[in-house]
Order: sequence, then structure tokens, then C-alpha cells
Amino acid sequence: MPNKDERFLWLLQQYINFSITEDELAELYNEIAKDEDRLDLFFYFTNARPTENKAIDIDRIYHQSALKYKKKEVLSPPSEKPIVPKRSYKRFAKLLFLLPIIILGFLSPKYFFNNTEIVLSTEKGERKFFRLKDGTEIWLNGVSSLRFNEDFGTTNRNVELLGEGYFNVTKNKDMPFILKAYDNEIRVLGTKFNVFAYPDEDKIETSLFEGKIVLAIPYASKLKKLEMMPGEKVVITKTLSNGVSVERIGAEKSKYLSTLQVSKREMDSTENNLSALWRHNKLVFQNESFAVVVRKLERWYGCKIIVENQELLDNYFTGVFEEQSCEEVLNLLKRTGVSFKIKNNNKTFIIY
Repeated sequence: MPNKDERFLWLLQQYINFSITEDELAELYNEIAKDEDRLDLFFYFTNARPTENKAIDIDRIYHQSALKYKKKEVLSPPSEKPIVPKRSYKRFAKLLFLLPIIILGFLSPKYFFNNTEIVLSTEKGERKFFRLKDGTEIWLNGVSSLRFNEDFGTTNRNVELLGEGYFNVTKNKDMPFILKAYDNEIRVLGTKFNVFAYPDEDKIETSLFEGKIVLAIPYASKLKKLEMMPGEKVVITKTLSNGVSVERIGAEKSKYLSTLQVSKREMDSTENNLSALWRHNKLVFQNESFAVVVRKLERWYGCKIIVENQELLDNYFTGVFEEQSCEEVLNLLKRTGVSFKIKNNNKTFIIY
């Protein structure tokens, strides 16, 4: 199969799977705008029209294709044979050729998607934007995934996050948006917030920018609920298998349970602005240990970093980096006064 057809089938699968990005969506629309056969296939499989795209004359070609699928009564004498344009044989043959390829392609590992669960994911060095069926906008940082059922937006708005994501949730008072991250649950109606929940980190962070959310933390077979307001951050530190330590950044102080230590303070404007800069391709360290910095660099650049001098891991760094390479960032960190050497061996950095 030609590479262009293969790319189109992949884009179509991403669209049906609700995992298509903005750039991929624009590419799909341009592909179906240039080829009426592809628009026929798009219309056949989705039974829906593309959204408005000013770069192409989508209305005209959509309606041309849609007319082919409208039922019509044809009144003609029994002896007459239907008149079929010659071009239709070629188009019909092409559709017959592509139809089994699409069906088999969706069942193959390359185009696989589960009928009950949809997974949006990013690899190391990737940051992606997604728009869900209900209009909710999501940015996923590197090595992150978001899972939800195919009935999302119809019967529920439940998702599960692994990694880091920024969410701009569409308001729906009748169907709350529920996010789960390591048994912790965030319930919202419509708001903007950031969640940091990587399996290799010892904490889970939730930062709220707009609206209001309720964070439910499991403890002793119960859920302890914390209501968050804009400008607050909740940090859950994984300490024991049967308990967590919680630092709540806000205004007042409170305590409950011996294993839950809760403190609140307002986030200052700097901390508030830095919390989600990663979605603008800016790498941020906020008074973080070198151990955390190393893990962030590995996820951000898709590289491997080996720290031979373990004493370096206890140093803390703060900074914002944009468009620098991993080696450039490490060299800039050296200028803060921490002494170490770097050896670059094909995207594997050895720190000593």
C-alpha cells in the first residue's frame, strides 16, 4: 500500500479513536479536501462532517460527497438500465480495495484500538495536545498516558492519568469530569488544572488555576476529601504503603489523622505561572533535587542519564529552559556552582 494511503488510514483511525492532535486533524482535513475518494471514506466511517477549516473549501466537497449517501427514489421503466457514469467503476473499485485494508488495518497492531478503552499517550521527548469528544482540552507531557472508555462524554467523563497532564475541562453540570491518578480522585465540573503523577516520583501534585475541584485521597478504606480553590496546590508524598503525607498550599492550616500532615499557603504569582509552562515547551525546575532534575531531563529529551557521583543528587536547582539541548541544560546547571563533569555517549550522559 502506498505510503500516502497508509498515512491517511492512520489519521482516520486517530480521528475515530478520539486521539488526533490539532496538527494531525488539519492534515486529515487537507487530505480529504484533495481527494474525493478519501472524503467518501471519511463520511462512510464517521457519518459526520469535518469541522470548519478556513484553509480548505470543505463545505463544497462535503456536500458533494454527502449527496451520494442520501436515499433517492429512482423512477424508470423496468426495461431501462440504470445509467452509471464510467468514472464510478474506478471509484467503486478503489473503495472496494481500500475498505478491507481499513478494516484489517484497524485490527492489526499498527492501527490497533480497543473497542472499550481508548489510550492517549506520549513517548520520551514528546508533548501532545488532544481535544476530547466533550470539548475538553488536554496537554500530555512526556511519558504520559490518559485512559478512558469509548462511551466518554455520553454516559460518563471518567479518565485515568499516568504521568503529567494539563486539563481545560468543558463545563457540564450534569456530568462531572472525574480524573483518577494512583487511587486519588479529582472531581470537577469545569476548570483548568495540572496534575503531576509519575510512577517513578515520590509525590503527586495537583495545581488549580481556575474553577473549583474536589480531591479525594484514600486512607484507611475511606476517601478524605479536600476542596481546592484557584491558586492552590496539593502535594501528596508517597511515604508508607498505608499512608500519605499531604502538603496543601493555600491560606489556612488544619490537621486530621496522624499520618496526614496538612499545611496551606497561597501560591505566589511566580509559582502559579511556572506550574504548567511545560505545555509551552518550557522545561521548569522549581527548587528540585538533582535526582528529580535527572528524571525530568530523561523524560523531556528522551535520553539516558547516569549519575556516578551520588552526592550530586542532594543539590537543588531552579530555572526555566527553552530550546536548549540536554547537554546545554546540564552545562548551565554547572554554572550555579555545583561541580561535575559530563560525558556524552550517543544520548547517554554520564555525570561524574
